[in-house]
Amino acid sequence: MNIEQREFFSEGMRIGFTNALHQVSKLSAKHEKENNDIHFHALMEASALIIKAKKHQLAMQEAMIEKEGTKDL
Repeated sequence: MNIEQREFFSEGMRIGFTNALHQVSKLSAKHEKENNDIHFHALMEASALIIKAKKHQLAMQEAMIEKEGTKDL
């Protein structure tokens, strides 16, 4: 993966995390009014998605390191 592809991938991940956090915030506000249990459940689901995305990002970075033999990501 060249530098432009890395930057594009990193920007995509940043936007994805930002969007996920925005959705968590919206869900929190909505569900807090309705029911604290639902609020907690929504936060846990969103957090799990963010963690899954971060694990995917790290796996992609490790694959790039193995492929290119570089650690300057």
